[in-house]
Amino acid sequence: MDAFFACVVFLLVRYELLLPLLNSLLGLWRKSRGWNCKDAVLETGPRIALNMHFVIQEKLLQKVRCVVTLFLAVTAFVSMRFLPQLPKLCLLACLWDTATVLISPRQPESKLNWKEDRHGIPYGLQEGIYSKHMVFTGGVSLACYVLGVVHFIYRRFGTEVFQDCDFAGASSGSWAALGALLATQGAGSVEALFHSGILSAVSLVYLFPFPFSLLLPGCQAVESFATSLAHQAKMKTPGAYAAITSKGKLLIWFFACSLRRESGSRCYRFAVRSGPDFESPSGLGAMIAATSVFPFLTSPRLCSNLQCLPAVMDGYFPGRGVSFLPVPDMIVPCVGRTLLFDISGGNRELYAGDKRVQVLDMKSWESFTAWDYTACSPHACKELFARGLRGAERHVSEIDRAVKEVFGLDPPSCS
Repeated sequence: MDAFFACVVFLLVRYELLLPLLNSLLGLWRKSRGWNCKDAVLETGPRIALNMHFVIQEKLLQKVRCVVTLFLAVTAFVSMRFLPQLPKLCLLACLWDTATVLISPRQPESKLNWKEDRHGIPYGLQEGIYSKHMVFTGGVSLACYVLGVVHFIYRRFGTEVFQDCDFAGASSGSWAALGALLATQGAGSVEALFHSGILSAVSLVYLFPFPFSLLLPGCQAVESFATSLAHQAKMKTPGAYAAITSKGKLLIWFFACSLRRESGSRCYRFAVRSGPDFESPSGLGAMIAATSVFPFLTSPRLCSNLQCLPAVMDGYFPGRGVSFLPVPDMIVPCVGRTLLFDISGGNRELYAGDKRVQVLDMKSWESFTAWDYTACSPHACKELFARGLRGAERHVSEIDRAVKEVFGLDPPSCS
């Protein structure tokens, strides 16, 4: 039964059936209660964002979670009786993804400057005009902790000095990059964006029974709420939206592989800040989700289909690195200085001799457990955000030095 339960969730999420079904249920529930949203912009955005706003405001999370669990259990029972080949369908889907990656085009359609990073791994980059950078590594749910740190920095220094830099992220680091960028452009405080974006996405996946609350629907939830944030920015603060779509202030990293490339360079990374995927809120949401797809874990896929490339993978894959594919070198934009928010660990040593880079090594600030990395409840993610604030307060002198080196800004007490 457990295997069939997993297969049902896997296939429903993979073929994008689960969230539409949930959306329909919540829409009917919302209308039956006569509930109306006071935010006209939210009304015109993704329906799942509106419906989750209803669920959270009406405190229905536990009730909806019970309904979803019952539906999945019944579907799994019926499938076990009448579709015994369901596990084989999941295996075929995995094989299809593998083939899609291996025969994918040699490189993205976007215009990229190709070089090799310090590890000898090929990368393609859309270079920008900015001389200061804020870069975020991946760390699954620890992105909530990072946003707490960013919120502290913005409260201490203000956001004006950070308006003239760009923001880069890989995997869940892209969530932090998006929130940090929007906050500098007047779209709201980091805390407000955290609540309306990541926390809403977490509330959505919390509707699914553990462990599926993190594993399979996670990236679709991230996509929905990244799309919602971009839509709200477009309607309420056009300047913030333009910073992403036309000014190239958001750089997103991806990983890819193709047998069509020369031997020795078949695995590569690339980063884009413009192109057809940036032209709509839904395109941006798809990119944020695509860089977050830890294969067959946070999504029932190995790769994602974007307009720039039909088989992109997690931007920080494979994390801390393996012998033939080391940790991504995310400081390849060589112009100016960089403030690197490292929640994965190891980057302080990697860039120890690089005076352009100031690393906030948050893994050295405190210990994180597997439960922190995989936090998938609203309470756990709120606590990670609060811990980020407290961690930043404890390491304020380190933050002051880093901000001074990169942005030339003295802390308030020294100005």
